Amino acid sequence: MNLQAYADHRKARGLRGTSHVAVLNAINDGRLTAPAVQRNGRSWIIDADLADQQWASRTDPSPVGNSPEAALPRAVSKPAAEQHIPPPDPSAKGLPALSVSKAVRAAYDAKLAQLQFQKETEELVPSRQVRDEAFNLARGLRDGLMRVADRVAPTLAATADARQVHHLLTEEIRVALRSLGDA
Repeated sequence: MNLQAYADHRKARGLRGTSHVAVLNAINDGRLTAPAVQRNGRSWIIDADLADQQWASRTDPSPVGNSPEAALPRAVSKPAAEQHIPPPDPSAKGLPALSVSKAVRAAYDAKLAQLQFQKETEELVPSRQVRDEAFNLARGLRDGLMRVADRVAPTLAATADARQVHHLLTEEIRVALRSLGDA
């Protein structure tokens, strides 16, 4: 069938692309390729079943006007005699369908939005800030424990009772740890 007959076929089935211009644009955009469409001089021969399958798998299913591409101006098409259909891309066979790609993109955008929300509500903090805080706390603990020896050395030297030495050391360590908790 020709362009107009295929457009009428799509209209009868309630599908998008119900004008010969829409069908021609699908051919020019590479959404319809051989063997579904064949050039016959100045006209086209279209296998409706194959073309419907290609159109469904290679066309954005979102409503017209909602996609960002709908806002972009269309390029002026060449006259029919100068039009050229690019050969099918053999590497495109392994690509996921457009609807799958859009679903993956939507999931990615949702995750980014969730992370942004957690950052703004301060549920999520930068790892650099956590590292700096941990470093400062560890440095404070180290410094506090290192000062224990300076504070209790004279007292321990004068004490002969092991229980008293243990009690003094335990109390000084407790003070150092409490100061860490207050920081």
